[in-house]
Amino acid sequence: TIKSLIRPTVEKQINLRKIDSADADSGKPGKVHFVPPVVKKPNLKNIPFRLVVIGVSAGGPEALNDLIPLIPSDFPLPILVVQHMPEMFTTFLAERLNLSSPLTVVEAIDGQRIVPGKILIAPGGIHMAVERSGRQDYVVLKDGPLVEGCKPSVNVLFRSVARQYDDVGIL
Repeated sequence: TIKSLIRPTVEKQINLRKIDSADADSGKPGKVHFVPPVVKKPNLKNIPFRLVVIGVSAGGPEALNDLIPLIPSDFPLPILVVQHMPEMFTTFLAERLNLSSPLTVVEAIDGQRIVPGKILIAPGGIHMAVERSGRQDYVVLKDGPLVEGCKPSVNVLFRSVARQYDDVGIL
């Protein structure tokens, strides 16, 4: 899952206790040794996806503050984010997330290339979509009516991704 690609898996969430067997056999209190949990770095090669798309609404900035710093600097996919927010707030959101992220986080610009290593945040008050030209993907920003009460709308971005990619996998 995407979550396992972003955050290294921890086989044990708690420290394991190991008691010396010689002390345990004698009936005397044994020495307790703490063994740290084993952390496996996820394999970021051969990911069967081309793009990560995140849509958030109420509670989204807090969720993004928790999630974005966990994405490793070698994450091989571009990431697009729509946060249901009004104009100007998304600029500050992108700047704040950029300070805590190993990747570059910016507010998207119309016509911007979608490339690995960048997290593009939809500007407030305008819809963000994806278009393809050959093998290159681009952000398209377009005005329009509210969609289900939101602009930018998660649904506008998700629908554009579904139209542009025939190999879309949804988690």
